[in-house]
Amino acid sequence: MQFLYRQEDDLIFMDMTTYEQLQMHITTTDGKEGFLKDGQECRVLLYKGNPLDIDIPLSLVLTVIEPSPAPRVTL
Repeated sequence: MQFLYRQEDDLIFMDMTTYEQLQMHITTTDGKEGFLKDGQECRVLLYKGNPLDIDIPLSLVLTVIEPSPAPRVTL
């Protein structure tokens, strides 16, 4: 599936073969939602049509937007 966007506490995915959209609450992902980018492909584990979990890719390319300040070293 392809991750489309986040809408409040829900994640919206699209099945890339049928174009059906699926909604998943963020608590289902156990913190993995922080690593999703719009348009990213991932596996969604379903049970009887209900999403249970997601598998994100093993490697991701992330961008540092704002680094934390470096600690001061006194010699």
